[in-house]
Amino acid sequence: LVRVQRLSGKLSRADERELARRTQLQEAHAKQEELLEQLQTQQAEMNHLEQTRSVMTDEITGLPNYHAVMSRVDAELSRCIRTQNSCAILFVHLDSFKRINDTWGQEAGDTILLEASSRLLRNIRAEDFLGHYERGNFALLLVETDLAGAIQAAERLRLEIASLPYSWSM
Repeated sequence: LVRVQRLSGKLSRADERELARRTQLQEAHAKQEELLEQLQTQQAEMNHLEQTRSVMTDEITGLPNYHAVMSRVDAELSRCIRTQNSCAILFVHLDSFKRINDTWGQEAGDTILLEASSRLLRNIRAEDFLGHYERGNFALLLVETDLAGAIQAAERLRLEIASLPYSWSM
């Protein structure tokens, strides 16, 4: 009888351990399902962001494209009206760009665009906004800038764009 009671106690403890393991396994499975759902949600968000980025980003320069430029200009103009601050919009046109593209091809033009965008980005403030809105043309939004500041920035950028030759090799 004592031996039966001991075996019965052992079985009871084994059943309790089995129940605890099953509970832990169910909790782990539920947590895994929750994490998988979070991962799928994050992946969907990343896909959406990537699609939005590709719709709003110029493929050649990586800068915001026409749609992003227009959206940002609208937002900044609204902000300036609301806050009574000033801003300036500079349109940068690369002289002879069409001739370069027509003579040397699109690859040469792409190289020129990349170099020009790099030169512009290196010479603007962090709060300013640069976009490539069409082939050979950039838009630069200078926040909280008056006319005198815009003229100075335009001249500084003109000199930077023209300062060194652009190189391209076939």
